[in-house]
Amino acid sequence: MAILGDQLQRMPAALAHALQMTTPDQIRIVLVESQARLHKRRYQAHKVIFVVSALRHYAAWLRDAGWQVDYYVSPSWR
Repeated sequence: MAILGDQLQRMPAALAHALQMTTPDQIRIVLVESQARLHKRRYQAHKVIFVVSALRHYAAWLRDAGWQVDYYVSPSWR
């Protein structure tokens, strides 16, 4: 399961749906910090730092909540 950077909610619909079928420890979540996506638009440096920080904190929160999380830093999203 992949969660996009604009879906950093406590319980996105995809996770809520998955929980109807299984438990958090049986679901692997993939979060990708895409360098290409961050540089696609002309963001202020502060916004880039905020977005990356939010994604990293979200990954930590999910792990603490019992989810299996893979976090990748990649040149592109693919």
